Amino acid sequence: MSKYGHVVDERLRAILERGSQDPGDLEYALQQTTEAVGADEDDENVSYETFNQRQDALEAAEAAWHDNNDSVAAITALQRCWSV
Repeated sequence: MSKYGHVVDERLRAILERGSQDPGDLEYALQQTTEAVGADEDDENVSYETFNQRQDALEAAEAAWHDNNDSVAAITALQRCWSV
């Protein structure tokens, strides 16, 4: 089983598994991750600690990509987010 087997979106799972640094893939992964972390905030089954870890990883991914154009750091942070 994949490390990201819990990720329902097949395209997102493939991006995470490959560690894709393609700009289109990163934008897609950031969008999907933003939506997922937003949903976590309202999900009483997601602990505060888990939410904070995922939110911090998402913020790191966004900063890496949008502020620094660092695709390696962005995908690494996204992978960390989906590993929590």
